[in-house]
Amino acid sequence: MVNREVVLETIKKMSSTGIDESVIVTTLKDIGLKEDEIKQYLAEAKGGAAPSKPKQGGADNEKIAEKTVEKVKQHLSDEKDERELRETTRDAALEEQHAKLRDVEQNVNQLHEKISSVGAPANKDLDQKLSVLEHRITGIEKKIADLKAVNMATKDLMEKVLGVNKKILNKL
Repeated sequence: MVNREVVLETIKKMSSTGIDESVIVTTLKDIGLKEDEIKQYLAEAKGGAAPSKPKQGGADNEKIAEKTVEKVKQHLSDEKDERELRETTRDAALEEQHAKLRDVEQNVNQLHEKISSVGAPANKDLDQKLSVLEHRITGIEKKIADLKAVNMATKDLMEKVLGVNKKILNKL
């Protein structure tokens, strides 16, 4: 069980060093005290009711109180370091997200520039060139059709000449 005088001394020392009451309550819970006991100890420590002097082991109680205060200070320091680490991590993550958003914005702007340049006068030149190419292709198709017709006529003519030559040869 916890020594009453030690707890009261510890509460007073923690209060005098500027430690917040919520931290003191947490510390008292950590050592196994219940809510109503904690309230009673805090009221007694604030009320200035002097604890009765310990009859024996006063130096031990003093050492325990100092150790408790040191542990609380260490706990507060660790908590502060952890909070700062979380804030630094959060800031780094936010900065990284900000950089990614800048990159996305830059890429979107480049895409807009490319799209707007396609609709520019260069597109009209492209349409004109395509029109000329289509006209040429149509002309080439007509020439190929004409060449096929000439080829077929030449083939028919050659077959007829061959047929006539065969008849002449047969008569001889």
